[in-house]
Amino acid sequence: MNREAITEALYQRFAEMEGLRSTGRKPKTFDQISPGECPALFLGVGSSASTGNPGPRARWRLEFIVYLYCHDGSAAGPSSQINDYLGRIDAACRATSAEMLAPGTGPDMTTLGGLVLYARPVSVETDEGSFGDRGVAIVTIEVLTAG
Repeated sequence: MNREAITEALYQRFAEMEGLRSTGRKPKTFDQISPGECPALFLGVGSSASTGNPGPRARWRLEFIVYLYCHDGSAAGPSSQINDYLGRIDAACRATSAEMLAPGTGPDMTTLGGLVLYARPVSVETDEGSFGDRGVAIVTIEVLTAG
């Protein structure tokens, strides 16, 4: 397992989403993002745990955290922009046409080009723009390595 290759492949899936003004692999806090940098997406690394048999061929369950920051000065606020990007995050975690050709794969989860068994969003926390013009969503992505 190559954690760096997995992290970079996942980050690239998100960084290529249309319309983002700022991205990075080093998370920033809410107050470090200016309105002009939004929408912004940062990928952080969460916890990891070995599953099954220990040793060099163990499967690992890795957790990544996506921080999404949106700004919208309209009366509607940032909630519609947040919802749009949550849909884009879901889409980025779907299998590509090349991945679907591999045996045992399906359209619902990416294998990051064969690096992992799957990478998928498992939870979302959002303020839905309750802080005014700014909104935040935190998405947990679960990755299972092949072992």
